[in-house]
Amino acid sequence: MKRTLIGDTSEALSKAIVLEGWVHTVRDHGKLTFFDLRDRTGIVQCIGQNLPKLSTESAVRVFGTVAARPEKLINLEIPTGKIEIQVERVEILHASHEMPFDMGMKELNLE
Repeated sequence: MKRTLIGDTSEALSKAIVLEGWVHTVRDHGKLTFFDLRDRTGIVQCIGQNLPKLSTESAVRVFGTVAARPEKLINLEIPTGKIEIQVERVEILHASHEMPFDMGMKELNLE
């Protein structure tokens, strides 16, 4: 299966896709894990059960299905805020150690 860019996921509703990118944030709730995945085209929320331990800035390949987010959980702050990826499997391509500071994509305000 060919890789899909995150920026193209909104047009792939209900389709099985493969994403590759970096783990941006992780929220582990035991059996259920939420993580944001980013590539050069954007960021998307991924949800899965019994996933391997993920750390921020790790490079991963995600196999899953694009699903519409519940209406109460839509995030209008990002272009992919109306969808999420229901993860079936994650391959860790390169595990990252915990970063000493936030490597987020926040812009610096130098004014």
